[in-house]
Amino acid sequence: MATIRSFIAINLPAPAKRSLAAASVLWSGLDSKVKLVQPNQFHLTLAFLGSVAKIELPKIAEATAKEIADLPPFSVEITGFGGFPNLHRARVVWLGVGAGEPILQQLYQRVWTALTQLGFRTAEEYHPHLTVARIKRDQDPLDITKLGSDLQTKKWLQFPVTEVSLMQSDLSRKGAIYTELLALPLSGK
Repeated sequence: MATIRSFIAINLPAPAKRSLAAASVLWSGLDSKVKLVQPNQFHLTLAFLGSVAKIELPKIAEATAKEIADLPPFSVEITGFGGFPNLHRARVVWLGVGAGEPILQQLYQRVWTALTQLGFRTAEEYHPHLTVARIKRDQDPLDITKLGSDLQTKKWLQFPVTEVSLMQSDLSRKGAIYTELLALPLSGK
């Protein structure tokens, strides 16, 4: 049975991706240990599904669309920065979410309500973030506190969210390649 590595996410509009691409020069200065996320790949993950049978994707899309349809479009502000697991030993460098986080959390809960009804195991706590760089696997974690405390409160951009996307993730030597399979609109008022 054919499977597809997939996830559900909010894709950033092209102007937002271009804006963040211009800011990526900050992250490239970290170290040669850093692999930058390509701007066309920027997204806010809501649910990673893993390898899913291709035949199951329409069911996943239908259940998710039904659960989120009555939510209204909203705006998300990308602000601050951080690292996982922390700023002193970062393996992932990310930008955070400010304004719009409460409705983003609600959207996350709705997506997972649909997915758990289909047998997916619910994720734990949601930390909305936009990954901008990863530390290469063969390297030690980085201390990213040297980037400066002013970046922890910087407002990078704001963009509208009008839909959620069911995405495909193909792994390659150059990194993951993401393809939108289906857009699921937010049409509430």
